[in-house]
Amino acid sequence: MINKVAKKMWMLWLMLLLLSSLAAASSSNVKPGSGCQEKCGHVTVPYPFGIDNSMCAMNMNFFLNCGRRDSPPKLMIGDLEFSIYQLKMAP
Repeated sequence: MINKVAKKMWMLWLMLLLLSSLAAASSSNVKPGSGCQEKCGHVTVPYPFGIDNSMCAMNMNFFLNCGRRDSPPKLMIGDLEFSIYQLKMAP
């Protein structure tokens, strides 16, 4: 009896996880290419990442800053001094 309940709970948890990830992916207010900045210095920034405008990122976990004090500008994670030199999207 407990084994059947555990299986059902596990399946329910997996379904909720899948639905929440789909909802997060579709909740972006701004679609790629709709006025969002696509480059910072020499780094191309593809969607789901977004630069300077949090509405251009899929969510705040994908939000990046472009530090224009340097030449060329540096792509950074938040306000941290971690520079990003390349972004690649896995197929």
